[in-house]
Amino acid sequence: MKKYIVITGGQLFNKGAQAMTFITADEMAKRYPDKEVVLLSNMDSRRGKEEREQYTFRIQKYPGALQLLLLKNKLTAAVLRRIGAPETKAYEALMKETAAVIDVSGYALGSNWGYKKTIFYLTRIAVARRHQIPVYLMPQSFGPFHYKGIAAPFVKSMIRKNLRYAKEVMCREQDGYKLVHDEYGITNATLAPDLVLQNAEIDPANVYKNVPVLWTKDIPEGSVALIPNQKAMLYGKPEVLYEMYIKIAETLEARQRKLWLIYHSAEDFEICKEIRSRCSTSNVQIIEEELSCLAFDALVKKFDFVIASRFHAVVHAYRNAVPAVVPGWAVKYRELLDLFGQGAYMFDVRSQIDADAVAAAVADMCDTYPERKEQIRNGLIQIREKNVYDKILL
Repeated sequence: MKKYIVITGGQLFNKGAQAMTFITADEMAKRYPDKEVVLLSNMDSRRGKEEREQYTFRIQKYPGALQLLLLKNKLTAAVLRRIGAPETKAYEALMKETAAVIDVSGYALGSNWGYKKTIFYLTRIAVARRHQIPVYLMPQSFGPFHYKGIAAPFVKSMIRKNLRYAKEVMCREQDGYKLVHDEYGITNATLAPDLVLQNAEIDPANVYKNVPVLWTKDIPEGSVALIPNQKAMLYGKPEVLYEMYIKIAETLEARQRKLWLIYHSAEDFEICKEIRSRCSTSNVQIIEEELSCLAFDALVKKFDFVIASRFHAVVHAYRNAVPAVVPGWAVKYRELLDLFGQGAYMFDVRSQIDADAVAAAVADMCDTYPERKEQIRNGLIQIREKNVYDKILL
């Protein structure tokens, strides 16, 4: 009997990816306690031994991109088993004993990320297909597929072939569903809400060998959190966004509310510091500690609402019925807010975002957040009637 369940597309640096990894490890421990969970993550494999070994799941590296591509073919795989690097041999040994591959990528398959990331994503499925391992693509964003150049037909063929192999292709948004189902003929595609929304609680004992004490902080009543996103700075205009953040701080100070800057991903910490340095108001503070997704989950409940550009920061907030004002940059934000009847609080940073309009939405949220909380609670009840992990049958 095969003994491993492999998680791909996850990692532990970004709290959204960490949450999806933790939830998957927790769900598999509850459903298949005889299996060992393995997280494939190059980033996390570089952590110190003590840090890696605090988790109930094992962390392992992928082979190099070229070696992974060659491993999808049985003949070249046989050669690499003999001459390949240690991580290549370890990967092949793992695949031989794997019962299922569960991919928790939030957004990895699309031409926005270039050929390299696309081929890396599809090759993981191709290797699983060679070993006849069932693959489950958990709720995530797909597309666009505007590949150009000589390699475009090859990549589009890979998309069709490998997505058709997957047991489940779960799309978070209508746009992605239409792309893979209608344009690519992927009949095993379904619509499903983000898996973090569907999960009500993680048992930390299914994630940590020794459950740590969660980081806590006293947050005054009436506080609001601001969670920026480095990608918003790429898709929008930084100076316009900083002006927006200043107006948000001024709006909240006029309402006698504290504003807490939190980074949901390590790359956003510098943005938090820059926002704080530009604000002349005295109501802005930074939470400098790097929080686990479990600590963030506990912390976000203490705020009346959040202003968030990280997709999974919004998901974490909604998961706890905390409303959000969202300067976002992709269709996934729009569909998430519409799912809870919150579309009026979505602002696209790719257009010339109106800082005054965002500040007005923040002022409105100060007055109406109890009603928004109730809307979100009602939405969660409907979403949690089903669980995407019920589809994983081993």
